[in-house]
Amino acid sequence: MVQSAVAHQVEERGELLASKKLRAWMATNGVTQVEAAKEMGMSEEMLSRYLNKEHTPGLAKAKKVFDLTEGYVEAFDWLS
Repeated sequence: MVQSAVAHQVEERGELLASKKLRAWMATNGVTQVEAAKEMGMSEEMLSRYLNKEHTPGLAKAKKVFDLTEGYVEAFDWLS
């Protein structure tokens, strides 16, 4: 029971951490959602879903985020 509660908290923090880090990176670097989505080869709608924690990227998309942010947002940050 305790492990389940901890796993749920980790899941929430993981998504929140990745979303926050990606938003922070974009703000710091003056990159818009449109620009970031285009650079990563995805739709602005999909990037919005990641940022709003409506969807978690698969490994290939997480790698694109990692590459765009030069390692600031790690694939591990998305783990749930």
